[in-house]
Amino acid sequence: MKFRFSYEPKDRWSVKPPQSKSYAQRALLIASLAAGRSKVVINDMPDDVRAMIHALKMFGVRISGNTVSGSMPLNSGRIITCGESGATIRFLTSYSTLVDSGYTVLTGKAGLLKRPIEPLINAIVNLGGLAMTLKGPYPPVIIKAQKMSGGDAVINSSGSSQYLSSILMVSPYSVNSTSISAEGLVSRPYVDMTLHVMHRFGVDVEIKDNVYNVRKGFYRPAVFEPPADASSAAFFMSLALLSGRGIMLKGINGNMPQADLLSMLEVLDKLGVPHAMNQDGLKIGESMINGTLEVDLRNSPDSLPPLSVLGLKVRVKISGVRHARIKESDRISAISSELLKLGAIVEESPDSITIAPPVNPRKGIKLNGWNDHRIVMAMSVADAALELGSTIENYENVSKSYPRFFEDMAGLGYRVVPVE
Repeated sequence: MKFRFSYEPKDRWSVKPPQSKSYAQRALLIASLAAGRSKVVINDMPDDVRAMIHALKMFGVRISGNTVSGSMPLNSGRIITCGESGATIRFLTSYSTLVDSGYTVLTGKAGLLKRPIEPLINAIVNLGGLAMTLKGPYPPVIIKAQKMSGGDAVINSSGSSQYLSSILMVSPYSVNSTSISAEGLVSRPYVDMTLHVMHRFGVDVEIKDNVYNVRKGFYRPAVFEPPADASSAAFFMSLALLSGRGIMLKGINGNMPQADLLSMLEVLDKLGVPHAMNQDGLKIGESMINGTLEVDLRNSPDSLPPLSVLGLKVRVKISGVRHARIKESDRISAISSELLKLGAIVEESPDSITIAPPVNPRKGIKLNGWNDHRIVMAMSVADAALELGSTIENYENVSKSYPRFFEDMAGLGYRVVPVE
C-alpha cells in the first residue's frame, strides 16, 4: 500500500519500542532445547518471531503463550518455510542436525532465497554434520539428521554474524566439544547477544583469541524477557534529531548487549545531543543538530537506514557496511536512491555511503520502500520530521520487525493517510 502522513506533532514525545526480535528468536530456540518448561515473555509478535515459533512447532516443540516445553529428540522429515527471516533459516540450519531421523528442508519467500548461507553450510560439514544448498550459496537448504561431531572449524563470518551464532547455540549438543574460529567477524555485539542468552539458560562459552570454545552440555529451563529493541528505537531517535525535538525511548536496557544501542549512543555523543539512561529507558533532549557525523557500522548494519536519513540535516559518512548490501534489499543502494530523490548529494562505495544535505529537501516526491521494512521506516521518519509531503510505498513491510510502527508514529502526531 502507498501512504503519506498528516502532520500534527504532539508537544511531548514518548515511545516504547517493541521487544528485540533478535533476543526473542535466540531465546525461543534455546528454550526449545532445554529439558523442561521455560518462560519466554513475548509481548510483541513481528513476522520474524512468528516464523521462528511456527518452525519450532513443526519440529515438535510445544509452545503455548509464553511457555516453551523443551523437546528432544526433535521431529524430522519436514519442509519448513521461514518466511523472510534470515535469522530463522540460518539458526535452524544448525538446529536441524539434532532431529531424530531423515532430512529437513528449510526454505522461504523469494527475498530470503537471495540471502547467502554457504559459509554456515561449510562449517556444519567441517564439524561433522551434513547439509547442502539447492541453489549455489543460497537457500533452500537440506539438512540430514546427524549431530555435528564437534572439533575445530573455521567459519567465514564477514557476511553475517548469524552463521557463528547458529553453530554456537547448537554446539552444546554436539558429540564432542567444539572450537570455532570466526574469520572476518562482523556484527560482533549480536554474537555477544547470543552468548548472553546461552548464559541465561546455563551454558557458558570460553573465548580466546577470537576462538569460541563450547563444551558438550545442555541447557536448563529459564525465564527470559527480551528487552526493548534498540534497532527499532533508532528510527525514533532520528525522528527526534531531524525535528529538533526531545523524546523518551522507554524500555531500552543498557545492561543487555545490543549493537544498535551502542551506535545510537555514539551518534548522540558525536552530535553533542544531551541524553541520559535511567531505569525507564533512554531520554534524548532537544537539540538542533549540525556539523558532520562519521560512524563505522561494521557491528550494527541495521542502523544504516535510520542514521542515513540524518544526512538530510548534517553531512554523514557511514562506513563498514558492505554486509548491508545482502539484507532484505541492498540497503546502501536503496537508501542512496531515495535520498537522491529528496535532493541530497550521495556517494556510494562498496563498503560506505556519504551524504551531504540539500539546501531544501524536495517535497511531494514518490518514495520507494524497496520491500524492506527498515527502508520504509527510514523514509517515513525523514518525511514526517521534515514534513515533505512524500508518497511512500510498502506500508505492509514494517510487520517484519515492528508491526505497530505506524501506531507509534500516530501517537507522536503523524497519522498515516492511504494513497490510491
